[in-house]
Amino acid sequence: MRAKKQAEQGTYSMNKDAYIFDVDTYPIAWRFNSNDCLLSDQEKGSIVLFNEPQSQRLWDAFVPTKNLMELNSKNFKRHEKSTLSFSDSADSADFFKFRLREVGFIWFFWGGRAAAVVPKDIFIKAWDDFFYPSDEDSLLLMVNSSKAIYSFEDTFFYGDLLSPDTGLDDENFLS
Repeated sequence: MRAKKQAEQGTYSMNKDAYIFDVDTYPIAWRFNSNDCLLSDQEKGSIVLFNEPQSQRLWDAFVPTKNLMELNSKNFKRHEKSTLSFSDSADSADFFKFRLREVGFIWFFWGGRAAAVVPKDIFIKAWDDFFYPSDEDSLLLMVNSSKAIYSFEDTFFYGDLLSPDTGLDDENFLS
């Protein structure tokens, strides 16, 4: 039923071979439309993508900088730095399994231009469809928490975003 409604609204099209997100509405969706995406059509259907204005508003509410290159000790408290292998993504998924064990959903940002709410298990299965080694503004933020993970190439940083104005305690940030 959800698939039919979204297809009618132009969110995605669906045929027996693929679940395709509308890249005009969600430009980042090319990652999930690609043939090498590890997610099934049903799993893709559980990802909620936001358009660019919505994504920018969420980024501004949660992230204390305009881009991740501006993170420093005043706005991010690093707890861990780890190197993950994009070529052995199943083994590297353990990094995320451990850190996300107490959450059901995550926010995922590709800078302020794109965002999604993703079930934890879907993200862990295909974490390398979300993070790419060439990304500079990909950020995973745990729902109802300041805990975050971001990367630079194959180095991943886990810690807390620090800012009294992140919107994490603001119940009305979407209104």
